[in-house]
Amino acid sequence: MSVLTEIDQIIALLEARVLPVNINDPKNRKLEDKFRKDMEKYFQSLRNAFPYHKLADIYNANVKEVLAPPKPLEDDWLDPLVKVFTSTLLFKLNGWLATVYISGSVQMISWGKTQKLIPITFEGPPMESAIKWAEKYCAQLVTKMDAETKRQLAKVISDGIANKRGVDGLARDIKGAFDNMTKYRSELIARTETSHALRAAAQDRMKDMGVTGKEWVLGSGGAEGNCDLCITNADAGVISVDKEFPYPDPHPGCTCSIAPVMMDKQAEAMTANDWKAEYKDGLPHWAEDVKPSVFAKEFIAMMKSHKQDSLLEIGCGNGRDSILFAKAGFKVTSIDIVPKAIKLAKENAQKAKVEINFEVANVEELPFEDEKFGAVFSLSVLHSTDLEKSLPEVYRVIKLGGVAFIYIYGDTQYKSGKKTEDVIDWQGYLADLKSLGFRVLDSYTKDEREFDEYDEKHRIFVVHLEK
Repeated sequence: MSVLTEIDQIIALLEARVLPVNINDPKNRKLEDKFRKDMEKYFQSLRNAFPYHKLADIYNANVKEVLAPPKPLEDDWLDPLVKVFTSTLLFKLNGWLATVYISGSVQMISWGKTQKLIPITFEGPPMESAIKWAEKYCAQLVTKMDAETKRQLAKVISDGIANKRGVDGLARDIKGAFDNMTKYRSELIARTETSHALRAAAQDRMKDMGVTGKEWVLGSGGAEGNCDLCITNADAGVISVDKEFPYPDPHPGCTCSIAPVMMDKQAEAMTANDWKAEYKDGLPHWAEDVKPSVFAKEFIAMMKSHKQDSLLEIGCGNGRDSILFAKAGFKVTSIDIVPKAIKLAKENAQKAKVEINFEVANVEELPFEDEKFGAVFSLSVLHSTDLEKSLPEVYRVIKLGGVAFIYIYGDTQYKSGKKTEDVIDWQGYLADLKSLGFRVLDSYTKDEREFDEYDEKHRIFVVHLEK
């Protein structure tokens, strides 16, 4: 590989990880700061407008030993207060969130113009879409903000009455609560809602620009300084731009961002003809190794613990794991979609002197009756099938109480840049298995850090299942 080629690959990698709507970008931090100052003015206005002169009446009426004041306190006192300023709040939020949305859209468009492979179908700041989005979202946001303001004030008043703080003490507590809202809550609202608007803009512009994928990029602190929800989103890896992350709504103070990723180099999953073509010029690399996999050895213990004696291997290749299962005393049926693979597997089984039922078959249409096998084993195969067809078939042929081991690639990368399999969403994959009726006994996912001897690097998904 030449130096120029390596430089081109590095540039491509960096471009694929540009964060056009990163909340920590200086431009976005300035918007956030102005947003925060407007929220501070709002809470200061509430502080000054609070009807402190009525505190004596409510305090004296509820000075008995109670844990909380009557419910009318919140309705009769606090609703009118926040309603007076609702229109002001709505105006401020609409203006700022529309501004942030436009900023995120422009940043996204600017990023897209540097990507040669992305067809740009949208030009110019989306003023109309920004206004529509802000109006729709702000109505919900104002309701939530008002409810939280009333909740905090009601708690301060309740605590003050229960602790017999007196009218003057209660007034000081309320002013202190507003001071905290002005300082801390304004900052939290500005950070959270700026992040939300930027993500919404990114999502909309990605679709307009033909971006096909996205990934969750952890904010400041990386895996050590982020919450479990955000780490789960990041672990989902690259997903389709039309799909949702496991936890799509930003939590208060979230600094994560969404990065656009082009997925349109990916082809459809491999067909039967594609697999047959792999054997055209001799044996493919996976057919040369006759040593059984470590996963097959582990699965034997699992089958024995569940007292199962019959097994179906899907995608047996050269038969190496099927031979191990047969030697362990199991009744083995093995299928592969490639006739040459089945021929090779039969030859290897004969050399090993074991009885195995080999068949040429497609996992998307298994030629077996319902609940025929006590176990199913599939290593590095199903990612090249239509999972909406193959997974239900796997479930169908397993006996009640039977077990399965499935190992797939959630994503395959090649040094050449080529991709063959669809990127699979980890959380969505687990959810699909559970919806079929499987119980997930164990599962894990990991990214291979280095390219292997075949110039491939994978995101691995492994599950142990029970029906």
